[in-house]
Amino acid sequence: MDFATCILGERRARYVVSTETGGSVRDAFPGYYPPTEEEMVEIWEEGLVVLDTNALFNLFRYTRRTRESFLEVLRVRREDLWLPYQVGLEFQRGRMGVIRDQQDAFTTLLDKSRSALATVTKEIGALRNHPTLDLDDLRTTVAQAVQSIEQKITATQAAYDNDVVAKGQHDETTDEITELFDGHVGAPYAPDRLQEIFTLGSSRYEAKVPPGYKDAAKPEPERYGDLVLWHQILDKAAADAKSVLFVSDDQKEDWWRDFKGAKIGPRVELIDEFMERVGKRVHFMTPQQLMAYAKDRVRSITPDALREVGDVSDAQAAHDRLLSSLQTAIPEDEAAMRARGDVSDDDLVARGALEQLDALRAAEERRLRRVLEAIRREEALDGTSSEGYEKLQEELGYRRRKVAAMSQVIKGLEFKFLERDRYSNERQALIDRARVLLKDSPVPVPGTGSDWSEVSDEEIDELLASRETRPEVDALIRLAEFEIAHGYRSSDPRRASQEKSGRTNTPR
Repeated sequence: MDFATCILGERRARYVVSTETGGSVRDAFPGYYPPTEEEMVEIWEEGLVVLDTNALFNLFRYTRRTRESFLEVLRVRREDLWLPYQVGLEFQRGRMGVIRDQQDAFTTLLDKSRSALATVTKEIGALRNHPTLDLDDLRTTVAQAVQSIEQKITATQAAYDNDVVAKGQHDETTDEITELFDGHVGAPYAPDRLQEIFTLGSSRYEAKVPPGYKDAAKPEPERYGDLVLWHQILDKAAADAKSVLFVSDDQKEDWWRDFKGAKIGPRVELIDEFMERVGKRVHFMTPQQLMAYAKDRVRSITPDALREVGDVSDAQAAHDRLLSSLQTAIPEDEAAMRARGDVSDDDLVARGALEQLDALRAAEERRLRRVLEAIRREEALDGTSSEGYEKLQEELGYRRRKVAAMSQVIKGLEFKFLERDRYSNERQALIDRARVLLKDSPVPVPGTGSDWSEVSDEEIDELLASRETRPEVDALIRLAEFEIAHGYRSSDPRRASQEKSGRTNTPR
């Protein structure tokens, strides 16, 4: 019996027992129902409040006023705050990276504006034979617009350096988080307990049992981070016999139950597992949902703060989706380093997303350079035998593989776009040529139109798709394809037929 069958069997048995003992439907299937008002009051007033790492990282992304409002919500529940060791570890390891990302944002914007200028200037140059466009004026207008944008970016960066960096706002945020959770931190698992969870995770991930299976493409043991966190929550809640409010900005399907794009609560399996282990309720909220729920209890929460928290979450969700699409392109095996064909169409096939991916690669290259600089400093100090040096070498290898994989994904997508453009241009040429040939053909005009010039490109494209069942259409397409391939302009199908048969060699 596989792992998933065991899990389902246990739950099915519990449901049967509930029916035999006269239990309610809600009690038998708690995962399919949101908490009642009474349950929410109990969770809020008596349950543990646990923040995921991403919710803590967002505090570095909020403006000062919004950050203070969010922290005030946490202070209201300070006695029931609890920081799992896994979250604390991820926070300490990733905090400086989040701060660097805020600083790198200005460089990324400047790079993109200059890239845009180069692209538009190139497109303008391609129009040099246009009869009415003043190309010099266009170039000047675009250059001035980009210069204005760059000046605003530079001014904003200066304000950030003065108001945030120089005044130590990020250090203040770190200190506030440290103080808030002081005395409320979980203990780390022993190595043998971690190994048990890693082994369990392998079976759970294969059976798509949440949480964590969406991270299966990550290297070991990093891929099991969410599962370790979940078990730490289960252990703490069971020991304290308390419900849990889990605040997370992780948008992946292995945490949330999604309905038409809305996050409506934890996955059913997670609620069931928590109920079986703890006998209490677990509920999930995004940071915005937490702020909205607490706004009647914390007067400092404003509509602007709510909107900002939601905007930051949305931006991070888009970023995470893009990175998630890249995970399959960052294999552990060096020999398997190549672009994969299962990149999400929603995230990466759009040209704008390709530009985002290029910007992400540039940011990753900057991180790679920083690691190299740190390694050189260690070598200069003869610190090559230290544990920190070994970790830097490991990170260097990972960053190099990631940059190489990103480059290959970008190259593959650029090729895909070129192929798509070529196909689109060829198809349009075929439609245009077929429209001319159809005017003198026996193929009837569809619908109520009286002339083929009134028929849309889409309708002609649909007609061309019927070539396998309509010989007259197939013959016309063959003629159009031949003419396009040989550069003929003739609009007379009889003349084109003569040319095809070799009776005339009139060139274009």
